Amino acid sequence: ASDDNRCGYVMDNHQIQQFADKVCYLIEHPEVRKAFSEAAVIKGATYDKTVIMSQWEDLFASLTNAKTPEA
Repeated sequence: ASDDNRCGYVMDNHQIQQFADKVCYLIEHPEVRKAFSEAAVIKGATYDKTVIMSQWEDLFASLTNAKTPEA
């Protein structure tokens, strides 16, 4: 799922004018910039190593039908 307009902007490669327009918009609209920043921090937390390791453990457990050892 794309996070365009939630954590930032998705744009075509080498679209310098499009990039410049988005940067100018964010400079002129600090509330949007702040909302993007807050959303990006939340999104970034989904990539925390403990979250990712838990997902890997769940995957391996489902593939082997084994329970992971209690820590």
